[in-house]
Amino acid sequence: MGSKLLKKMGWIGGGIGKDLQGIAEPIQIEDLQGRKGLGSNSLFPNQIFIKNLRHILEEFISTNDDDGELQFANEFNSEERKSIHKEAMKLHLTSNSYGRDGDRRIRITQKRNVDQLVDHLLTHGGKTARYELKAQTQPRSSYPTKSTQRSYAQMAPPPSQWTAPDACDDETL
Repeated sequence: MGSKLLKKMGWIGGGIGKDLQGIAEPIQIEDLQGRKGLGSNSLFPNQIFIKNLRHILEEFISTNDDDGELQFANEFNSEERKSIHKEAMKLHLTSNSYGRDGDRRIRITQKRNVDQLVDHLLTHGGKTARYELKAQTQPRSSYPTKSTQRSYAQMAPPPSQWTAPDACDDETL
């Protein structure tokens, strides 16, 4: 919006000022990872921790061909746990915290939709450590079909039979 306004006033790009001496590129917003505010020199979690964590999570994704899970022990503080959850979410993994105080743990697993899960089970013989693919127990004909299903509009009474309570009727309150 600001650049549009400046262009309408004749700005052609570059620095702002009489002699175009200002900065040419706008100031970029930096995503602060920690809870420390302005003036903090040591933003936490540090980049080395995140780099190592990302490497561990990417290795987990590439080597996890079964329904394995990755567990992190309770040696992390709340900021580090928050970073673990955030990096797992970026890599489309599911992360859950469980336990209390000294026994707090984080469990990382891979997200799978129904199609991916069925494909995964079929490639592993129909059974994994966590899931088992079973055949249908009911015959297919007992499931409702499109012709036997009724829409909500068909189940409702016609509008002539609708009753509405009178707003002034004290007996309905």
